[in-house]
Amino acid sequence: NYVYVNLKALRIIIQKDAIREDKILPPEKNPFLRFTLPELLPAYKEKLDINEIDKIEALQLQKDTFLYHVRNAFIFSLYNAGIRIGDLLQLRWCNVKEDGRLEYYPGKTGKERSIKLLLQPLKILRLYYSEDAKETDYIFPFLDSNSNHSGMVFPEDFQRASPEFLELLYKKIESQVSMFNQALKTIARKAEIKKNITSRISRHSFADIARKKNISVYDIQKMLGHSSVKITEAYLKSLDNDVTDKAMSEVFH
Repeated sequence: NYVYVNLKALRIIIQKDAIREDKILPPEKNPFLRFTLPELLPAYKEKLDINEIDKIEALQLQKDTFLYHVRNAFIFSLYNAGIRIGDLLQLRWCNVKEDGRLEYYPGKTGKERSIKLLLQPLKILRLYYSEDAKETDYIFPFLDSNSNHSGMVFPEDFQRASPEFLELLYKKIESQVSMFNQALKTIARKAEIKKNITSRISRHSFADIARKKNISVYDIQKMLGHSSVKITEAYLKSLDNDVTDKAMSEVFH
């Protein structure tokens, strides 16, 4: 699957940038004309149930510690349709609108997301808001709001940035993601949850809970920001062991 994801990204770069836009490669030289991507293998996606989420929320963690911030950011992501970790770390106060919505541009798709903020994430935001906070300050304290890269707020800022500058930013994000995921494992132990928790699980858990509450696949597609229903259907299928478990139990019932 890792090979598939990277080859798919390379194919997009060649077909969209090198051939169609920059015209630095003739179409007939496209290597993917004669190469088929390997099949994407089915993979089980770990997720949390409501009781496990409640345990994490109920943990008494010392204020202003790294664990405290990771727990809050993780729960904030979960209540907002599982915001991807790279986008979560870069959320700023200008993304929180006066009408109670969270609006941002995901790095993966670049298409604006607009999410109604529920009571739980609003409570988390109040923990971090201060009257002297700037619109461009990061909400969560994982990245430095006074660093050089903090000036990259809108999609056009990223488009204008040099590859070297972007690489520096992404390395800082990767470093924080690594520490974030290590902290989540500590949080899981404290909450007595025997699962390998990572930042991705907030997205998996949200989708699984929505599915179990019979939310339509079309609505789940919109909430997750998938480009097609087929992607959402495949995503939900990888979460669904419940049907198989039920069928197995009924065989010898």
